[in-house]
Amino acid sequence: MGEKDNHNQGNDNVSLEQTDSGAIDLDAEVNIDVKFPDRTPTLSFSLPLSSTIHDVRQIVLESLLAPTNTCFHFAHGNERMQPFTELHEILLVKPHQKLKPLVLNVILDPYTERSSRFHVFTLLDFLDRSNNKNYKSDNFGIRTGFCAFPELDDPTDSYQMEAPESSNLKFSILNKDFWPDHPNPFKSSYDKLLSPILSTKSSPQHNCFRSFSLSAWNPVPPEYAMQGHLLYLSITTLEGQLYHITSHVTGYFVNNSTNTRFDPTSQKDLYSHSLVALLCQLSPLFKENLEVLLDKYRQQDQIAFAKITGSVPQAPWITMPSRNRPDLTKTQETQLNPYIENQGNLRDWNEEIQSAREMAHESIQDRVLRERLLVKTLQDFTEVSVQGAVDIVNGNIPPLNPLEPEGSRMYVHNNIFFSFGRDSVGVFQKHGGDAAAYYAVGKDATTIRLLNQLDAVNLSSLGTCIVDYAGHRIVAQTIIPGIFRQLELGNSQLIYGSVEGEGNFRFDSSLEPDLIKLSNIMHIKKHELKNLDGTVIPLYTSLDTKGLLGSDGRKYLMDLYSLFPPDLGFLNRLEQNKSKQYANYPHQLVQFRPELIQSFWESTLNEEQNEKEAFSEDKTIDEPLQNKVLNQNGNEVPEASQIPLKIKDNAVQEDCLFNPNVRHPCYKYPETKEDDYKQDISLLGKVSSFLTTKVIPDFIDSICNDSSFLPIDGIALSRALHRNGINMRYLGDMLTLIFDRYPQNTAALHLFTCEIFARSAKHLIRDYLSRTPRCLRSYVIAHVFNCLLAASEDDLSSPFLPEESVLKFYPETCQMLLSLSPKVAWDNLLKESLSRFGYEIHPSFVKEANHLSLIRLVCLKSGIQLACKDYFNNEEIVEPDNQAPSPKNKKNKKKKKEKEKKAKQDDCSDRTNSFHKFLPKDILNLVPVVKSTVPYSSLAQESLDASKVCLLKENKELCYDLLNESLSLHEQIYGVFHPEVARAYCQLAMICHQLNKKEESCSLGRKALIVCERILGFDSSETILAYLNLALYEFSHNRISCALVYSQYALRLWHLVFGSDHPNMITSYTNIGLMLRSMKLIPESKTCIEWALDLCRKFQDKSLTTAAVSLQYAQALALTKDLRQASQEARGAYKIYEKNLGSEHQTTKEAEQWLSQLIATTVKQEKVTLQ
Repeated sequence: MGEKDNHNQGNDNVSLEQTDSGAIDLDAEVNIDVKFPDRTPTLSFSLPLSSTIHDVRQIVLESLLAPTNTCFHFAHGNERMQPFTELHEILLVKPHQKLKPLVLNVILDPYTERSSRFHVFTLLDFLDRSNNKNYKSDNFGIRTGFCAFPELDDPTDSYQMEAPESSNLKFSILNKDFWPDHPNPFKSSYDKLLSPILSTKSSPQHNCFRSFSLSAWNPVPPEYAMQGHLLYLSITTLEGQLYHITSHVTGYFVNNSTNTRFDPTSQKDLYSHSLVALLCQLSPLFKENLEVLLDKYRQQDQIAFAKITGSVPQAPWITMPSRNRPDLTKTQETQLNPYIENQGNLRDWNEEIQSAREMAHESIQDRVLRERLLVKTLQDFTEVSVQGAVDIVNGNIPPLNPLEPEGSRMYVHNNIFFSFGRDSVGVFQKHGGDAAAYYAVGKDATTIRLLNQLDAVNLSSLGTCIVDYAGHRIVAQTIIPGIFRQLELGNSQLIYGSVEGEGNFRFDSSLEPDLIKLSNIMHIKKHELKNLDGTVIPLYTSLDTKGLLGSDGRKYLMDLYSLFPPDLGFLNRLEQNKSKQYANYPHQLVQFRPELIQSFWESTLNEEQNEKEAFSEDKTIDEPLQNKVLNQNGNEVPEASQIPLKIKDNAVQEDCLFNPNVRHPCYKYPETKEDDYKQDISLLGKVSSFLTTKVIPDFIDSICNDSSFLPIDGIALSRALHRNGINMRYLGDMLTLIFDRYPQNTAALHLFTCEIFARSAKHLIRDYLSRTPRCLRSYVIAHVFNCLLAASEDDLSSPFLPEESVLKFYPETCQMLLSLSPKVAWDNLLKESLSRFGYEIHPSFVKEANHLSLIRLVCLKSGIQLACKDYFNNEEIVEPDNQAPSPKNKKNKKKKKEKEKKAKQDDCSDRTNSFHKFLPKDILNLVPVVKSTVPYSSLAQESLDASKVCLLKENKELCYDLLNESLSLHEQIYGVFHPEVARAYCQLAMICHQLNKKEESCSLGRKALIVCERILGFDSSETILAYLNLALYEFSHNRISCALVYSQYALRLWHLVFGSDHPNMITSYTNIGLMLRSMKLIPESKTCIEWALDLCRKFQDKSLTTAAVSLQYAQALALTKDLRQASQEARGAYKIYEKNLGSEHQTTKEAEQWLSQLIATTVKQEKVTLQ
């Protein structure tokens, strides 16, 4: 019996349709049967005709998980199939021909050393995944990519209020002890939330052998290599037997070697072509445990255990160290990994990236292949860049110019050029020095990513990656061919731009056609520059931009950080400096965001072209905010979709183009163009006014008037602001505006103030870390945290210091620690907040704020990983008991409490007083914060945009088909582990839910949740929303207990991330109340809806939302027989509806009917009581 996919069963013959042009439809699918030479069952699946034999091989290897054979080829009949032969070439199909299943036979091949290493690697990789060793390397953080969802997921739905299973921690919401005398049952701590999940004891290890390594007898001697020996392995089975195994071209066999005697000859009858089959012969326990792992792996979501490749996931800011076990394979990874030759010095990154960009992209298939290769190459480049940057900061890579100061040093590692984001040669001296250079390299990466996304200019750009690590900003770039050669015959590679010290601006006319395209896309005005020699040249970019001609013949653009026009209004505020606001702002490179330029450009063109069209088509600030429903609370919309190239009247276009050099210190307007200066200044003034009087106020109104738009945390807030074209330097202005217009909205005030605090603290910590050696970073971070959270500025508690043997090598760092006090730290923090955001944080804010959410934001922005402990308010956090008090578990419970108490006492003994909330040992790790230039897929985005249009037109079936197509494109181009794939899963799951495809919505919701959790972070805003959405899908599928578990976990995360007073919790509390009501848990349901109503009255008093929740609360009161109170709530809801909708509205009439019924029932009950 062969295994078949559900969608292929009963479909042996497929009719091949002909396209309109008469060609064969290569998207038609053919059924494939793969037969194996051993007892492995026939594997059946289907693939499009355009697929290759290599694709078939990949599916076979992935389907079998731990395949017995990996070194083989396919045969069709008696003919050997080549790897990249397409399926339609094998079948020789014709139009309208019935497609019969393609039968492929697996034929075993002799091994090479590489294929033998791949065979071993495949087995070890599966064992790591199945035992949850699926994290990224330590360069990306501790437990980066871990997934909590499998620990919460339970297929059963039999948990009831009285059932003993409900005492389990996962289902504590269904435990009666969860509710009484518990004012806030969702309040928790990361320690209690993550300990059951991250504990090494929570997931038992199913080891298949005691040790596995390359033998000490490697490498193979030449005389045995001539006999076909490839590798020697040393394996100790669970039974305790040590075997030395020879990897031979014909397979694997046990040899006669020992640890002290070399004899690689074969023992009798201990041979197999497969290492897995040989180990099953040698060790019954290996076979038994392998089967257990295979069963376990098949039952769970495989993406929860698969290793993350490509994307750089968000490292958890609070975690537990992974248990370090002895494993020789970790030290031999370079020898065992068959892909190691594709990394490092053997790759020419620039050639790979430019060749991928130059691939054909006429057809859809060409575009998919091109974008997939480009994304994959840039992702690989990013990973290698991050590892190189970490090694540079830690001093493990020598510089090219060791005699220069640290900030001026350059490095070449793995064919990548590294430099520090500092003003090493004085280029930014007029703009702000190091602070300007730090900002410029980040802006350069943003512009390169935008150009990669637009893909409309033939000029090449460098592969670029920005890595912030331990207080340093490292810039990683591909190397332009010939850049390191000396000038030959007086020629230079510079063909556009000027070099520091030269007077003339070079301009190669061959660049002009592409520069015109670039200026049209970026809305840059063509302007003129007069050189020192009197020649006048046209400019289409900033003066800082440079063009180089590589030795490969390609033309490269560099230094793109100032392509967007300056924020003239903000610069004028800095120059006037009438108040303390923005005093000593760190640099002068303040520019508008591309989203704002695009929004203003479209708005102006529409107004000038047609007032009626402007009214119907103009983009207001509400439209991108409405997209937040689709984009999961502030997800970043691909910037390319925000900058389309529209064709309008040329005269109108020229009136709305910007000069990026209008305030450049080296640019002067020609005498004949003096009027242009006034026009350029006037236009930039209009953009500044548009930002401050239109965009920012509308954004504030949107998030304060509609709670569904208010982001959950600072990360989501930053994405929302950037999507609307608002720079983060306006946080202080926006906070002041909220104080003026919405002083009662404490959630918005808290959100903006926390973000200003976190960003100011990030710059403060960065300054200290940049002067700190690696072994003392934990001491500095812990002391800075303690100073910022100190109860009093006058606290003079001493910091923790390392041993004297360490201090004698770093006296400067020791002095820095001793000189840092709470007062000094707060003074520096206030200077940062006032100079960067124009807002002075009052010291009382920290005393009143949620310390945990503040530290979380600082850690995420600075790349800090803390130990999973409860640092604040231990005595205030009350958790329901994990187990009901029964005689059987009293003794175990007592022992557990004593153990926990002892651990806390040991921890507290290290903390000399309340000042020392953080110890150096609590700082586990520093991880890099990465800013890559990997573009979004325009092809996948086009399909996604088309589906959104269908959704707005309420054509859900077509929207579902387009989303499926978009999801397929996302997976092909990005792979599974990518933020955009997670968002595609989320949107498709929601559409399935609306189309009543319940099982499909639950399945997609789980995938979306797992990818969000592993890539974006276990407590990110998108992960929390994914949990709540999955709870909604499970509830609609009548799996109420699971829905409650996911809702409970999401709300606990929400309380930790933000606090208990977020207006978006109204919907969550109401949903949980309805779930509990459906389970006949009326008192608990009433409690949840009452919490929702309290939040409504706090943030949305007299709104329609308050009326709707009041009616829900009235129903809950009626079910508890409190009819008088229910009538009062219903009357309040009716009055709100009548005031906002009118008495004739259907909703008002329904509320009136409810009120009448409640009043009648109340009167009747009171009469009965009196009688």
